[in-house]
Amino acid sequence: MTRATCRRRNTLDADREPTFEPDRPARRTPRPVPSTPEAARKVAVMLLKHRSRTRKELVDRLIDRGIDPALAAATFDELERLGLTGDRRYAEETVRLELSRRPASDEFLEHRLTSRGIADPLAEREVRRQTAEQGELDRALEL
Repeated sequence: MTRATCRRRNTLDADREPTFEPDRPARRTPRPVPSTPEAARKVAVMLLKHRSRTRKELVDRLIDRGIDPALAAATFDELERLGLTGDRRYAEETVRLELSRRPASDEFLEHRLTSRGIADPLAEREVRRQTAEQGELDRALEL
């Protein structure tokens, strides 16, 4: 039974005893994996199946799983060489997705990228590249 199901049942059956622990952290503690190149690749690919990630995000998640920091960085470099991930790719996808959802300011888009670990120059360059056709004022007027 999922936590959401437990909460739903708890709200419907107020007289019943709660079936979940309210002090439990929202996210499970990741299971440690052996610090080997194969294990690091396997975990990294699994994480990338869910969504694109920046270098900082992926390396931090691998370190959380018990992978050596140097091995985590080398794993990211290998996946970047294979074209599976990369900060430039992440920045391009994120800006495109944000602009498809709703108009956004350059500052908002740059903040969105830098808060995820994208370097300032790369964030600025990608935002400028994708927003060059339509100025910030035009996007503001769309709101």
